[in-house]
Amino acid sequence: MTTSIIKIMSQRGFLYSLQLIDSQIDKILDRINVINTRIQDKELVTNAQFVKNEAEQKATKKQSEIRKLEDQINSIVYKKKESEKELYGGKIKNPKELQLLQEEISSLKNRISQLEDELFNLMIENETLEHELQAAETNLLKITTDKAAEVADLESEKTQLLTELNVLKIEEEPIQAHIDSDLLNKYQKLRISKNRLAVVIVEENACSGCGNSLTLAELQKIKSPIDEYYCPVCKRILYYG
Repeated sequence: MTTSIIKIMSQRGFLYSLQLIDSQIDKILDRINVINTRIQDKELVTNAQFVKNEAEQKATKKQSEIRKLEDQINSIVYKKKESEKELYGGKIKNPKELQLLQEEISSLKNRISQLEDELFNLMIENETLEHELQAAETNLLKITTDKAAEVADLESEKTQLLTELNVLKIEEEPIQAHIDSDLLNKYQKLRISKNRLAVVIVEENACSGCGNSLTLAELQKIKSPIDEYYCPVCKRILYYG
């Protein structure tokens, strides 16, 4: 902005220029807030991690059941072998004792067969759980990788926005210096109360902030060099560009 333009610009002109810059700053800050929220949002990763942990726990539990059942089968197999040694070892001559041993061995064989059936079913269940775990791990890896890429892109965008923000703040400093402090304070309060839009231009003889039609007398006052003129309806500062 040249010195000659600064000298002839009215206070409302400076305010409108400041409003334009502040609106750009608002847009950048809003976007940065969105970026920060998205960067901090780990819901998808957390959910995928939960699913993976749950699948892992189920698989681990099933594998523990398999090991216990295998130990139980091995113990019964060992006992059956020992009983068979006694049966065929020739040391036991009593027919009744031999019969009891045969019945015991038969019972052990039946028990082994039952447990092996249970083990087979557990193996099938375990295979299903392992597939679920593998799928959960693959999904977690994909989501984690995608999130990392998203965060990298967002961080890059944020860096660019912060650079633009610094430039805008530098640009607004000389403008603020030419605005009366009381008027600048009113402007800041209006930005808070008027949804960050304190200064609006006149478009087609109406307030662009609320659409209120302006009379010829009001338009003349707006075009005059007076420092302040407010819309009768929305109370924003009017500027005739």
